[in-house]
Amino acid sequence: MKHPVYEMIIAVGSRDNTVDEETGYSVLRAFYDGWKQRNPNLELIGAYYHADEDGVPHIHIDYVPVATGYVNGMTTQSALVKALGQQGFHKEGKATAQIKWEKRDTLKQNDTNFRHRYKLTFRKWNRNGKRLNIRRI
Repeated sequence: MKHPVYEMIIAVGSRDNTVDEETGYSVLRAFYDGWKQRNPNLELIGAYYHADEDGVPHIHIDYVPVATGYVNGMTTQSALVKALGQQGFHKEGKATAQIKWEKRDTLKQNDTNFRHRYKLTFRKWNRNGKRLNIRRI
């Protein structure tokens, strides 16, 4: 099923491991500023920063996938799988193009400069919420 708009939420920290609001904003602003370069086929239509809720600084990013090269209908259409494919993400086994893209387009994976510039520590969690390991930079 095609969706007209998709949303991604990126957070800095967790309830137990928070960063100050200024650092959170700086990290998320840098993530936002690099969106178009990382995602030329995902048209950003809204970005909303929050630090006022109970929790951690986070940003809601709303985007529309844009794919080109269609033979039937309009040559440019909104289609996530094709848009991600045009960015180099393709299904491999159980890993869909969207799963592969989401793993790449997180603060952990997309740019080691985030880690070094803001001295971030990333913790890996399993689905039960238990810490698996800690890697410090």
